[in-house]
Amino acid sequence: MPALRFLSWKIEEIGRGHATTRLPLNVESSNQYITQQAALMLLAADYTGGIALSTLFKDAPVIGFHSQKTAYGAYLWGAAATIKWVRPSTDDLILTCSIAERDWDGIAEAFGRGDEVSYKARIKMRSGGRLAAVSDFQYWARNSFSLANRGATTASTHHMFAHKLKTSARLIAGLRSGLRNENGLLDPFAADAAGPQGRTMARKFCIDTPQLENMILARTVHCDEALSSFARKHRHFSVVNIGSGYDARPWRIEGLGNATFIHLDLPIMSEEAATALPSASASKYRILRRSFDLVNDDVRDTLQDLREELSLPLFFIWEGGSMYFSRQTTSRLLDSVSNLMCADSRIWFDQVSDAAVTDRTGQPEVMAFMDSMRTIGEPFIRG
Repeated sequence: MPALRFLSWKIEEIGRGHATTRLPLNVESSNQYITQQAALMLLAADYTGGIALSTLFKDAPVIGFHSQKTAYGAYLWGAAATIKWVRPSTDDLILTCSIAERDWDGIAEAFGRGDEVSYKARIKMRSGGRLAAVSDFQYWARNSFSLANRGATTASTHHMFAHKLKTSARLIAGLRSGLRNENGLLDPFAADAAGPQGRTMARKFCIDTPQLENMILARTVHCDEALSSFARKHRHFSVVNIGSGYDARPWRIEGLGNATFIHLDLPIMSEEAATALPSASASKYRILRRSFDLVNDDVRDTLQDLREELSLPLFFIWEGGSMYFSRQTTSRLLDSVSNLMCADSRIWFDQVSDAAVTDRTGQPEVMAFMDSMRTIGEPFIRG
């Protein structure tokens, strides 16, 4: 947390259902009266309570904070808060949160089942040994597997899962928005699709994980060139984009002849892309969208109503996806794709080595990159 790092806030003690932290009284955290500002106390209280609650989620890293080596993790958010200030804080602020032991098992079991956890935790703040403030934080938590299982329809998609999907897609768009080729911006539509959130995240992650931007550039350019090469051989064909996100190729790539783009993604992302990108009528190519859950749906079944488009040579794109799914899921997807492909069809996808996923490259830059992806909740789980 950059703001708390700037303030030199630190964790003093962690135990099951318990956390103690320290917000030091220093130049960075004091106002003109040399007392810590109220908003900073609430911020420190939020993280203290969240840490105490997270200790009850067995083997579940908190997404966005802990290194996450599998797709399983904990979403944890503050939902509501109140604070009562008793007296000014004129010394280091010591914050403690101790969740009642009688609640431990119930919280852990609900989280493990995939239920929503809603819990109010009390955080006490002392300065110079005296009570300075008391805060009650209502937290919301859920495990990542149960949240992802509700993405089949827009109505069933939890708003926190929708937030996660949009955030990931906006980050990629934000990274693309700064990429350039010999003609100028590689993707002139990416900045608008990313929005302020995606552009800010891209700037942050280019600092923390400088390799990410070059990875996005390499795969985008390579896929563009492969698609253009395919178009020179087949003037009439279909492009099937699996997990299309904010892909703007139908608007930004010229010379693809009589191509039809078929974009497959979860319902919430298909709706989001239709809003964030230009209208279909602004493209030179026909664009079709179909709802598709890569884990639970079959590509051939999803596209069964598009017989005319599927009778043509097909160019499949699976960009930035193979590293996030199990071998079983990936094999099932590729089997389904191969059953649709004629001899002239092609599939483009990117992958990483197993050595990178399992930290066996011996290259510090690669291992640092992998750890950064785990921390932001996007771990590569298969090479």
